[in-house]
Amino acid sequence: MNEITNSVWNTGVPIRIDAIRTAQLYNVWGPCLLGGPYWRLYLHSAPGAGILIRRKHVEFLPGKIYLIPPHCSLGTWCDNPETRQFYLHFEMRQFGGAPGFLYHELECTSLLQELADRARNAEDLFRETAAVALAAAAVTELPREILTEFHRDHRMDRMIDFIHDRFRSPLSIEKMAAECGMGVNCFIRRFRECTGCTPYQYLTQVRYAAAARMLENDLLSIDEICAEVGIPDRFHFSRTFKRLYGHTPAAYRKAARTG
Repeated sequence: MNEITNSVWNTGVPIRIDAIRTAQLYNVWGPCLLGGPYWRLYLHSAPGAGILIRRKHVEFLPGKIYLIPPHCSLGTWCDNPETRQFYLHFEMRQFGGAPGFLYHELECTSLLQELADRARNAEDLFRETAAVALAAAAVTELPREILTEFHRDHRMDRMIDFIHDRFRSPLSIEKMAAECGMGVNCFIRRFRECTGCTPYQYLTQVRYAAAARMLENDLLSIDEICAEVGIPDRFHFSRTFKRLYGHTPAAYRKAARTG
């Protein structure tokens, strides 16, 4: 099991890498709810796992790459204890999914496979560069009609970096709007145009994604993790975490570490 969380977010490469990981799926995907402000790229080692769309099982097959757009809210399933998953979470400033676009299947070409192999190799010097290249190459294979092109605004780009840097601290909508030199209503509207979600939704998703990574990898207690991600109310944290990830924090930690 390996993981990286980092950023590549500038005018040259408009992609932020949020997580790269290889994991055993059986305990983690049974079931959970996929969400978050990032794209998801999946490559499975064996059949027997996938997503739920209107209660229908959609199986992710080996030899294929699957892309899921941000804010997907899809359920998951896994019946095969042997299935391993390589996944990449990344954000794009330029594109989101068009209405009705839930997932897309791509052939795992030799180029995509090589980039995936390099991205999941913890010892590869160009691991994160390969991850950015993999994300870009996969998205360029998508049909144009299933993409939504976001507005570009350097103020929102800076705000996204601000949220990732400061999510552990108290952040109000008023404070974020002031950082951008904008009124609250104008800021919320512009942020949604540029990201597909509200600032509060984005902040919440960043905090809980960070909490999930801590549960997977750190020895901090759940109360300590709450404090680390800026959510002091343990009951609220546990309830929201279960809604987003399908498990309580304690059950998620156990499942992830077993996997």
